[in-house]
Amino acid sequence: MHVVRLGHVNILTPAFAETIAFYESCLGLRAGPAASSQARPQNAWLHDEGGHPIIHVNGPMEGETIHPEGAASRLDHFALDCTGLDSCIIRLEARNVPYRRIRIEARGLTQLNIVDPNGLKVELTFTDPDGDPPARAK
Repeated sequence: MHVVRLGHVNILTPAFAETIAFYESCLGLRAGPAASSQARPQNAWLHDEGGHPIIHVNGPMEGETIHPEGAASRLDHFALDCTGLDSCIIRLEARNVPYRRIRIEARGLTQLNIVDPNGLKVELTFTDPDGDPPARAK
């Protein structure tokens, strides 16, 4: 397994519109739809000048707690674009690290979701065929 690059940052916030406005106005990012989480009514990607999605912003779903006990941040998770899905699974299983495998057909991706010792969620993203990192969506 090789980590290729940081995929994106996800911000879970009750201040959805304000967060989008901040990043658009302060950093020049552009908001666009986020096809990966259609169940969320407040869900957007912030893209850089090249059209690469770099920040995923979500508003809370009904009944969702924004700050679970012990959480000090609105950062929900970070994602790493990776290669070597099978070797990653072998490594995680050898270390008894629980993971959740998710297939996102719309983007041709497989995700492994893990949690680090600090409770931070980490999304490992792999493309098909396993070998190249995910192409940047535009």
